[in-house]
Amino acid sequence: MKSRIQIIVGILALLVLIYGCYTILEAPTMILPSWYILIVLAVVVLSASLGVGALVKAVFKLKWSVVTLSLSVAAIFCLVYLGATSKPTCTVVVKPGYSGEVRLFVSKSPEGTDKIILNDYGVGYIDQEKFEKGFTPVILKENDDITGEVKEYRKNTFTSTSFNGSLNYLSFDIPGGSGVPAKTMDELIELNAVDTNKIGPTH
Repeated sequence: MKSRIQIIVGILALLVLIYGCYTILEAPTMILPSWYILIVLAVVVLSASLGVGALVKAVFKLKWSVVTLSLSVAAIFCLVYLGATSKPTCTVVVKPGYSGEVRLFVSKSPEGTDKIILNDYGVGYIDQEKFEKGFTPVILKENDDITGEVKEYRKNTFTSTSFNGSLNYLSFDIPGGSGVPAKTMDELIELNAVDTNKIGPTH
């Protein structure tokens, strides 16, 4: 019976680790690629788990194998990490046919939103909290989820001649064919593609 329980616990722990690896690989990143983060975390967590597993076995004189105990410890670390890094989901709706850079400007309004609808120039608005702490994006284009096609998210600051200060925004690229011609920030403002009543300078 104990052997069966050990096998079941080991399998469950392994499934948790597989799910954790998949979640980390699919998570959007700002600077380092997700595969690099996964490798670093895997080395640290597995090394620590082996040590903790061996210590637990020795201290409590358990008959379970070090491998099973280490997998269990690693699974606990994984669940704690996923819980600590979980972020609110926000849906970004892209106009049909649009491809190119998306810019999400920080809005002056403190009220957040769970759905952002971009205009024809790929411009939308997020609150300060989402910009600083991040969020889990769900990107829809013509009702298709294309989140997996977006691999990199960037935080930017633009010093505008139209404002006495800087504008913060989050950007990413929508892949595709020939889309809307790329516009500079000043061009977007001149075209009224950016609602200047919603955004304000960051000093």
